[in-house]
Amino acid sequence: MVLLGLAILTACSNEKKNKEYEIPKAEIQQTFTKEDWIRESGIQDDIDTTEKPMFEVLHLSGRKSPEILASYTRMDNHMQKGILIAKKYNEEKNKWEIFFKDEVPNAVRFTIAGPLTIDQKGKRETRLVVECQLKAGSTTQTAAWLYGYGQHSFQKLQELRSEYVQSGEVNIEDNLLVFKGKEQQETFHWENENFKGSPQYLNARNHLKDKSDVLLEYETSGGTLLVKGVSDHTIRVKPGDTIGIRQSGLVKGDVQIRQDLMEGDVEGQYIVTEGDHNREIIFDYGNGKQVVKITIQLITELEKQAAASVYFDHSFADEIKKGRLKGDPYPIGTPVKLIKNENGAPDFEEFRNGSLVFGYSEHAYGYLESEQPVINFISYFPKKEKLYMKDAEKIMGFPDAEGINEMDGNYFQMYMIAGGKELWLEGASASKDDPIEEIRLIQK
Repeated sequence: MVLLGLAILTACSNEKKNKEYEIPKAEIQQTFTKEDWIRESGIQDDIDTTEKPMFEVLHLSGRKSPEILASYTRMDNHMQKGILIAKKYNEEKNKWEIFFKDEVPNAVRFTIAGPLTIDQKGKRETRLVVECQLKAGSTTQTAAWLYGYGQHSFQKLQELRSEYVQSGEVNIEDNLLVFKGKEQQETFHWENENFKGSPQYLNARNHLKDKSDVLLEYETSGGTLLVKGVSDHTIRVKPGDTIGIRQSGLVKGDVQIRQDLMEGDVEGQYIVTEGDHNREIIFDYGNGKQVVKITIQLITELEKQAAASVYFDHSFADEIKKGRLKGDPYPIGTPVKLIKNENGAPDFEEFRNGSLVFGYSEHAYGYLESEQPVINFISYFPKKEKLYMKDAEKIMGFPDAEGINEMDGNYFQMYMIAGGKELWLEGASASKDDPIEEIRLIQK
């Protein structure tokens, strides 16, 4: 009777173990999480290590059940090995089996970075990317190993290295393979569809890193040209500084760098001179599909602009609401006689757009003829400082109207102000980016 009881217990134990590793029914599979699949496969029982493995659950072969993969390192005869094992469900034997195992000697780090989807001859395929750091003498070299199905078997398909990141990490970000260097603190992208062959290295970081004061780089990501500058696609330098232009990553299509500093479709160094103020470097991506302009601004000129841009601040907006222009003591409604008595004879008087206009230096006032006239508009002509519409927008927001004035061909912006007032900014040319010629506040 005791022997019979032991036999029954043993049978129950084996049955429980077999059920644990059987593939679940389809309706159960739909609710399975990554952790459920890892537990169901029993892959943790096949791992001999004290460290925490990295797991991945992928549908690599198009089967109903996924492949379960794990990476880890293990000491073996005083040498650390990197190991990748993979399990899948054998429907004929009705159990989970290890179908692939790779052991890599001298591995400092061997860990799954994640899956990567690539376009292989018009077909979307998934690759498993493993970060492999190998000991080579006194240095450690980093590589990305790509695993997948090739010639009807699962195998290591490709090994990619960065020309400039010898020691670092491998990540998958937005389906891009990214090398991150520890010493250089740089990021390098290779586009996934170029994995068919060896990546072309268009980077010139090491060449320019220590030889230029300002480094301007551009890189592609998913068909979009991204230019990294200080802010607003502007780089700020001093006369005599050198600019290093470099590429990062693989560029789809043709990319041209057109600029006047020197011949430009390759990386290089350029000396900035006084004449390079507001010089534009134009990146023409994909034969004109997307154009990005980078402006070089000299710090000496920038300092002047910074002082001038203080004009457009919150006090400017507050004064406008009160019917004043900042820096002018006379609000709309001030008697014309008072202004003339306090300032003497005007520098000029004229008739403009139905109003009588008089002014002193940088300020002008307009009024309608009457027995006791008061001013109904104020103008400011910034001659000693350069003011820009983009700075006014930061305080006033987007204008109610803007465009080219049909009368003089110059660019203008107009803001509607409470109380029936209008604020006009008029440029000196048809370009919005040129300095403002006149600021005018009108009472309608």
